[in-house]
Amino acid sequence: MRLFLGVDGGQSSTTALVGDESGRVLGAGRGGPCNHATAEEGRDRLERAVRESVAAACAQAGVDAAEARFESACCGMSGGPEDKKAILTALLRTERLIVTTDAEIALGGATETGGLARGFAHGRRLGAGDRAARCALRGCRIERQQ
Repeated sequence: MRLFLGVDGGQSSTTALVGDESGRVLGAGRGGPCNHATAEEGRDRLERAVRESVAAACAQAGVDAAEARFESACCGMSGGPEDKKAILTALLRTERLIVTTDAEIALGGATETGGLARGFAHGRRLGAGDRAARCALRGCRIERQQ
């Protein structure tokens, strides 16, 4: 099965979704905040938040996080992508990594055209972070198909 990863890395929390090629969400996970990666403490926080959220999403999906390899990963990060791409490249095993701002994926998650404003995952209403992560997940599938 081909796996895709969407991450919404924000100032208050980080949400990760693991999905399949049909767009079905297989697992969701949460971690702490991950902004300001330039200072050593900020880098450690970013790494911890991404690891925690991805590991929890993989566990819920029934996938071993240590072995998970993603066809594509799209990460929308608070504070922009510039200082985070190298860190995420080292953390995630993926064929293609897209790193953008959390504002971009939040916009997609908040609009009807993003297809996510009324989304549900695992029988629960999606919150804003979930919608943004789902938009990231959708974005990485679309980017991969082009």
